Amino acid sequence: LMTDPHRTTQSQCPDTHESCFASPACEFYWSPAFELCYVKDHGASIGGLTAARDFNARNPTTVAEFGNLQYCNLQMVIGKVSNSATTTDAVQAVVGEITQQAVPDVFIGPRHSDTSIATAPITGVLGIAQVAFAASAPTLDDTQTYPYFLRTNPSDTTTAILAVDFLIVDLAYSRFAILNRNDVFGDGLRNKLVSLAAAGSNNATIESYAYSPELSSSVTTQVEAFSLSTLRVVVVVEYAAEQFNYILDEA
Repeated sequence: LMTDPHRTTQSQCPDTHESCFASPACEFYWSPAFELCYVKDHGASIGGLTAARDFNARNPTTVAEFGNLQYCNLQMVIGKVSNSATTTDAVQAVVGEITQQAVPDVFIGPRHSDTSIATAPITGVLGIAQVAFAASAPTLDDTQTYPYFLRTNPSDTTTAILAVDFLIVDLAYSRFAILNRNDVFGDGLRNKLVSLAAAGSNNATIESYAYSPELSSSVTTQVEAFSLSTLRVVVVVEYAAEQFNYILDEA
């Protein structure tokens, strides 16, 4: 999906703030076709921009159906607002765009649940669609608070339903622990797991251990606390490979 990409350095991509867990170092690339920096294996933006370009050209290369849209007169105008993962920057980026003369019809992102929760009420009030591609927190299921929020990934409500069914029904576990990162994503999935596991005939016993993802000492403390319990089944709620590997090492 990439058009003539070139290997570059982080210093040449100052606006790239993506998390990177590659070893030994991140690999940065520059796409001349879109004038965009991206991190190796995190090139979703390149795929999206390529699909948008093919949609405008009615080119079926990326999506076969695009070739059948010859009579559609719509064209996508794509603009990159921000690569930052912080909530403050995401809100500022959205506010900056909606105060322009040409207001976007849709925002793609932000990536994370906490930033989506901060920006979705703003876009919702204005009737602008916001489509997230990784924000999975159950909080965002509330269509009253987030009426124009959409996501291409499933909600963690679905994840929790499937996890409880697997653990309690299929594996017949009645006692387990949850080790989760202490943020919107981790707490949201944990709370949903706890409520579903205790509901109805499930009646499972659950102990929760929450850690701060910014502090390795917090992970160590919670893993040690779990090891002192009598539970021997633990559900880990974590999305970062680097953090997950650290948890395994501590365990």
